[in-house]
Amino acid sequence: MSKYGTNRYGSGIRYGVNSVVSVYYQSNIIAVSSNYQTVNLYWNNISPDPADIAPTHWALVKSYTGTLDDPTKGIILDGGTFSTLKTFYTDINIDREDLEISYSIWLFNGVTWIFCGSAYAITIADKNSLFKISSWLPKAWLNSTSGVGEGLSYNEYNSLVTTLGVFSFMYDYMRVQGSLLLNSLNPFYTPSALLKYKPTSLGFTYEAALGDIYNRSLSSTGNIINSYKGTVLGIKAYTTALTHWNAQYTLGHNMMLDYNDCSFEESTGRWGVSAGTLTKATYIAEGISAPAPFVDILYPPKNVGVGKLNTTGANIVTMSLPASGLDVKTVGIPVKENTRYLFSGWARHDTVGKIIFANITWYDQFGNSLGTTATGPRLYTTTAFQEFSTASDSGRNGKLSPLRAVFAKVNVSVYSNIFILNDSIDGILDTSVLG
Repeated sequence: MSKYGTNRYGSGIRYGVNSVVSVYYQSNIIAVSSNYQTVNLYWNNISPDPADIAPTHWALVKSYTGTLDDPTKGIILDGGTFSTLKTFYTDINIDREDLEISYSIWLFNGVTWIFCGSAYAITIADKNSLFKISSWLPKAWLNSTSGVGEGLSYNEYNSLVTTLGVFSFMYDYMRVQGSLLLNSLNPFYTPSALLKYKPTSLGFTYEAALGDIYNRSLSSTGNIINSYKGTVLGIKAYTTALTHWNAQYTLGHNMMLDYNDCSFEESTGRWGVSAGTLTKATYIAEGISAPAPFVDILYPPKNVGVGKLNTTGANIVTMSLPASGLDVKTVGIPVKENTRYLFSGWARHDTVGKIIFANITWYDQFGNSLGTTATGPRLYTTTAFQEFSTASDSGRNGKLSPLRAVFAKVNVSVYSNIFILNDSIDGILDTSVLG
């Protein structure tokens, strides 16, 4: 949990700028990757709105950031006075390779830059694929004079070499596309073709009228939040996207980000149970008092809500956070590899004593399980709140997360009937932060 203040965030095009939806200012720019490290750009003459201030300058801008940049933030490839507006440009990329580049056209009217369209292309590094393929073939096929093969060491540009060159380029192109898809959770590498699907997966209703700029902004922001949640960058991205104001904050040690996941103050959060029902109750309604003392005195809960699990039978019931069926990559608990973590909570029974214990399951960035820690000490409940926790190597130092760990799931197991749970005391802690 965190506390933060705000200060004014600078204006820009990353939030709420629509795409070009009329004939005015429409460039119809297209970008084509036609060769290694080369992107060809084409666009139409641009017609400004007669009712607006006449444009004075134009600019062609590119960006590697995963979102469109205006001329004040991006790389200006070409431009000048409006009377010198071109309709094509060849971008030779030697500084960055194997990623998607965004291109945009802008007009300046003396007051502001006006967006006139965008296009995306993949820049492909030369991986010597043509040389590798041609090395398997007789040189006489690849080097000929007057139709007679001389078998020299270099390739001429005959029809066979040209055909092989096309296949080589497309082979490398598809490999880069596959690499971009593999890394699409990173907004820096998200292909623009995925934009309309990513805002939907993040909970937005996709509307083409919003324009590519805004959807890429939502996608990038959502990806940053999901990729870096629980960190400084994740909190900053979330508050900025939500309010358009930058954030100043102090970071607590609880890695369980949702307040209700930690406290059951207003709901049961994203917990799920293998049997029975988990509901949100209150201390007043249950006629009980909150546990004490609290470990986290800087970020205490409201001490109003409490979780209540109602089951029947003698079979073991498992509570999971996140619940089974939820995507651990989206709502899992963010962790770092090779770092000590401890989950602890407080529990008591209503009428009959219970056995309760917990452990942690670790996942990599793709949601693959990396294993589960040993079960923590078993707690035999009473009618008074007692603390239970996951396993530790000594004292309360927790267990080391495995290499490649990015997300975690908490599993709390209990035997039958009704019991009261409050895990607001510690949640899941990065014990390295506690010292």
